[in-house]
Amino acid sequence: MLVIGLTGSSGSGKSTVSQMLQEQGFDVINCDSIARDVVRIGSPCLNAIIETFGETVRGIDGTLNRRVLADIVFHDKKKLEKLNSIMYPQIMTDIKDLLNQYQASGSDFVVLDAPTLFESGADSLCDCTVSVISNDSLRIKRITERDNIDEAMAISRLRSQYPNEFYIQRSDYIIKNIGSLTELKRQIQELISELRNYRNRRDYG
Repeated sequence: MLVIGLTGSSGSGKSTVSQMLQEQGFDVINCDSIARDVVRIGSPCLNAIIETFGETVRGIDGTLNRRVLADIVFHDKKKLEKLNSIMYPQIMTDIKDLLNQYQASGSDFVVLDAPTLFESGADSLCDCTVSVISNDSLRIKRITERDNIDEAMAISRLRSQYPNEFYIQRSDYIIKNIGSLTELKRQIQELISELRNYRNRRDYG
């Protein structure tokens, strides 16, 4: 089984790439889904987050108020690091469990779709890494449309994240999502060919 770490900063188009790979038969572990599950009502993670950041991050229905929490941590690096220290250990445990399940089922390719692949240390679970990058203007447009926020808030989020160079230096493959959908699909097909060759070299080389 080849484990491919897929990441990229907010608005890069990582989710689109992940979906394209899934449509081509790759199994996908969505770390955003895992992150939502570990803060379900009554979970140790949610309780620790509320204890750390206060009752304002608890919604009326008892679930985590993600927008309030995001406003707190995106403007304070130390608070973001504290949040990550609460969530990452449980997320990593759940990722390992899923990888074991895919291994047991005979999966050939598993994509670990993780926004914080490198920050969390989840890249250590991967055979190779792929980062999706884009330019700031496109990212801002995508974030405002996706999250229904204004441009100023989108820019603030971008400033709290790493630049493209961070991903370029740490990745085995780079997808530049700055053109048409046709161009993106072409890059995906090239990536798939490279990944299949990589797996063949590793297994039979």
